[in-house]
Amino acid sequence: MKFTYQNPEESLDSRLEDLLSRMTLEEKIMQTDQYYVYDFTDVEPGNEIKELDFEKVEKLTKGMSAGCVQLRGCDSRTANQLQRYAVGKTRLGIPFLFCEEALHGFFRNEATRFPQ
Repeated sequence: MKFTYQNPEESLDSRLEDLLSRMTLEEKIMQTDQYYVYDFTDVEPGNEIKELDFEKVEKLTKGMSAGCVQLRGCDSRTANQLQRYAVGKTRLGIPFLFCEEALHGFFRNEATRFPQ
């Protein structure tokens, strides 16, 4: 069964009201938090991420969705794994918002970079 907040047929206002009424204070606070994808690995920043450590994801997020994850260092396959965790394994299934500081282009090996 879908809750109102999961039903795209419902109005945005009713979806938001339903979701916020279901969220604990801690879940609301977690929506203001940001993680660096390297927080979820044993890989040193700057190196390519091949696998995530989902025990670290669980420990840091306490099984809740976080407001933002900066994806520097991972590819789309890894980002998709992390998003599947957020949607399928957290209590409310709220997707992560992914971000990247990209004034210079996407920070990844073999990506186009531009001078700032």
